[in-house]
Amino acid sequence: MMEKPSAQVAGRAFVRHYYTVLYKEPENLHSFYGKDSLYVHGGLVSNGRSEIQKRVTELSLRDCNTRIRHMDARFTLSKGIVVQVMGEQAHVIVKHSSLCCSGHIFQLATDT
Repeated sequence: MMEKPSAQVAGRAFVRHYYTVLYKEPENLHSFYGKDSLYVHGGLVSNGRSEIQKRVTELSLRDCNTRIRHMDARFTLSKGIVVQVMGEQAHVIVKHSSLCCSGHIFQLATDT
């Protein structure tokens, strides 16, 4: 049986994959979210996959770049992972993402 990766290893892999999809295939970003997931950007809250996908499409982020300055990840008491990313898009960003465990898959629960 495979050993469970550390929160830092899982978080780093998540961040790399998430931002790659966000900027190269934003139409597929909804696959990171569940039906009850939240996405907050610019103070606007989107709830569920379809609202999140609509919001991401409105942001027109294809081919943008993010410079990640810091990433931290920790396990939660409910066996999920909370990931915080600090960096720059066109301006400084601070993101806070909570990943919940669903079997052998982590899914975004909240993304602010």
